[in-house]
Amino acid sequence: NDFSTKKKIKQLNAAKQMIEKFNKQIRLKHLIKEVIPLVHAEGNYVACLRWDSNQEVYLVDHYPLGIAIVSDYTYGGKPIILIDMSELKSRLRKTYLKDKKNKALFVENEEKEIKENFPDEVYQAYKNNESYAKLNVKCAKIIRVNNLGRKYGVSPILRALKSALMLQTYENGDYINTKAKSKKIIFQKMRKETMGKDYQLSGIKHTIKAHTDLMSAWKNKTVVYTAIPQVEDLSYVEPSVEDTNADKINTYRSKIMTTLGIGFADSNISNFSVANISLDQLMKTINSISEQLEECLEDWYEVLFENEGVDKEFIPEIQILDSEIMDMELRKELAKLLYTTFNGSAETSLGLLGINAVDEKAKRQSENEEGYDKIFTARQTAFTTSNDNSNNTDDNNGRPQSNADKDKQNYDNQRNNI
Repeated sequence: NDFSTKKKIKQLNAAKQMIEKFNKQIRLKHLIKEVIPLVHAEGNYVACLRWDSNQEVYLVDHYPLGIAIVSDYTYGGKPIILIDMSELKSRLRKTYLKDKKNKALFVENEEKEIKENFPDEVYQAYKNNESYAKLNVKCAKIIRVNNLGRKYGVSPILRALKSALMLQTYENGDYINTKAKSKKIIFQKMRKETMGKDYQLSGIKHTIKAHTDLMSAWKNKTVVYTAIPQVEDLSYVEPSVEDTNADKINTYRSKIMTTLGIGFADSNISNFSVANISLDQLMKTINSISEQLEECLEDWYEVLFENEGVDKEFIPEIQILDSEIMDMELRKELAKLLYTTFNGSAETSLGLLGINAVDEKAKRQSENEEGYDKIFTARQTAFTTSNDNSNNTDDNNGRPQSNADKDKQNYDNQRNNI
């Protein structure tokens, strides 16, 4: 009945406002931007929803591995997260800042910090001197990638580490070679006769003389050097080591890119600046992370609805926009094709455009009840008003039938099906 419908719509609007407020409190947009790249870079992300009684808001905390541990047990197929209390205490052990009046700037001590910044389960474990604190499975979540059924995930970057280290080795070698090439090495060769017939003389006097003359001449912008007769030759010495072959570098670059999910659409990868790349595998990895985050948000919404006493039927189904999503023009065309040609559902067509069909249904029902269609009637234009319905009594518009041009009369007859 109408009363029931209005009540449902009112409850739905209240639930939407509550969710919008909740999303702002947990900084949902920032959370999405933080979680996806961090999971891809580190392989794991542990987050926990908690209620901050001081600020009266919901917050999402991130716990690093070591403090947070994935237990060997699950609840409803979801892993149970533990907090290692000894590791937590070790990392919190520090000097607490105080002002001139010896009052704490932030928190007074370790117990106060745990009580204010961690869930109640952690605080109770701290008070009872427990080794571990078991977090609420609906609030504490871990998002993983490449875990293959294991407790912890592995970043794709780790698999690319070997190739990256090889590139670093080549870079270091090229750096050393470049420094060697930049040095000017001049070799002045003395005649062997300088050492006498039996080569018993050191020839140091002639050597010093030749060296001094060369250095004196080298100080001038224009170097003019005339060697003494004892000098046989003067030449530059350049290192013969070449830089690393570009093909080798590109091979390791290709391995890194492929490991990270970035493939090449063509086999010619000699020029990385113009290479056609495919991001399909990378997008699949990102999408798998997004799907896990969607499950986390739905569980957190369930906690919110339970705490606020709202019916769970209004819990929304979360969908983070697909990283492979089509552009708007293609989505519009596909939605039009499904709805008009294939007679698809309105929910499917609206879903392609990112519009919730249930919300639209509620809005349309509300508009019909309030008479929006009568209020927002179409304004009279050449497209919305016909000649029959208008007050215009002038029937002399258009070409007169008495026109003597036979060709034009035939055209008018065919066009008007006379």
